[in-house]
Amino acid sequence: MLHVVQVVLWGVAEKPQLFINEEKAQAAYVQWARKHWEQRYSAYCEHHGVSSDSFASAQAFVNSIDVSEKSKIHLWTFNPEEAGLNTMKQPAQEEFRHAAKEIVAVRDGLARLLNDLSTLADRFAPMDASPGEAQTAVPEKTAPSIPALPQEEPESDPQKYTTPEWKNFVGTITRLGSGSRNEFYLLNRDGWRQDVYSNRTSLEYWDWVADRIVKHKEKAKNASYAVFEGPESGCYRFKSREGLESEESFGSEWEAWCAAGLYQEADSRVTAG
Repeated sequence: MLHVVQVVLWGVAEKPQLFINEEKAQAAYVQWARKHWEQRYSAYCEHHGVSSDSFASAQAFVNSIDVSEKSKIHLWTFNPEEAGLNTMKQPAQEEFRHAAKEIVAVRDGLARLLNDLSTLADRFAPMDASPGEAQTAVPEKTAPSIPALPQEEPESDPQKYTTPEWKNFVGTITRLGSGSRNEFYLLNRDGWRQDVYSNRTSLEYWDWVADRIVKHKEKAKNASYAVFEGPESGCYRFKSREGLESEESFGSEWEAWCAAGLYQEADSRVTAG
């Protein structure tokens, strides 16, 4: 029998793996679950009291993933003779492998092209406006608003994300920022998906959020921004280097620092432009 394992992440299908041995196929299935959903899979197994090494556990976990994520691990089994693979000549097999590699290359190239086009569109959009519009397009330094900007900096040493301290920090950020949609409103899942598809991150969503928050705090502090407790109890605001205070209030210092970093990035781009 022939066993095929294929991972689909957010609607993007990865290159399938073929196995003759069923146990190896099931082991690969478990491996993919651990790799792509490490924290969620561990939490699932701990909650249900099952072994993370078990194929049945991995299969049950994958089946529990919300269909809106468009993510899945498929495992198909079929008879090679029925599929006609035994009669395929060697040149045809080589041609098939070559075509498969080309398809993967085209997919990766298309992802890079779309990312480059998006960057160019953002860069040249102001040039399409009339002179009058261009003047009004530059915002005055009023109370800050929080824009969503792409992350372009490389991530830290991968070992950092495996330490107990980091996992505790991610847990804190998840509790502070997780809303009804299970995402942080300042750094939503669309931005994370763009980083994943563009190979700028290999982190899971909440690790990615925590990593970006730390970087935004560093940028804001280096730019002489400050976070202070607002007039409302338990709420925080930030102040720019010019002394402008944010109108928005935030439920924690980390949220306020993240907002400050996002505003500082936007302010720097406007100044540079």
